[in-house]
Amino acid sequence: PYIMSMTIVGFIWKFIFTQGFAKLFDITGWEALNLSWLGDPKLAFYSVVAVGVWQGLGFYIVLYIAGLKAIPDEVIEAAIVDGASPAQRFFRVVLPLLGPSMTTCIFMSLTNGLKVFDIILALTKGGPGTSTYSTTMQIYQEAFTNNNYGLGSAQAIIYFIVVMVITQLVLKAMSKREVDL
Repeated sequence: PYIMSMTIVGFIWKFIFTQGFAKLFDITGWEALNLSWLGDPKLAFYSVVAVGVWQGLGFYIVLYIAGLKAIPDEVIEAAIVDGASPAQRFFRVVLPLLGPSMTTCIFMSLTNGLKVFDIILALTKGGPGTSTYSTTMQIYQEAFTNNNYGLGSAQAIIYFIVVMVITQLVLKAMSKREVDL
């Protein structure tokens, strides 16, 4: 799912939320499937989040698995010889050595969360009400719906600067926690 266009993913999930779950409700009778997933303000927000998580989860899992594979067996064996319990091995050996993978995943999750636009546009267009309205939706509407390109461009530049500052702060904080072998 990570390499698929988020607009296409959004339209697929919109079909699932509106028609797919309704069909499943007809078959199973489960009330949870008969909810207005994109029509209820609280559910719409969680639906957008769920689609975003679904889209990125596989990639993040691959990054963590690669990080786990990069941990030398000798380090784990040394912790066992030193008498470390499984919990101590995880928290004092494995987790610190997963720092680069964690930094990458947190960085990518943060930037993807800040620039989310296509899922929202495809699923809810910012609604119902403003429950899924984001800064990127505001920029889009200002520039292309209101035809105010100057203000939309200014908002986009300011938003870019804010995202850059947040990204740099997160990277700086996470790089302090990374451990080298």
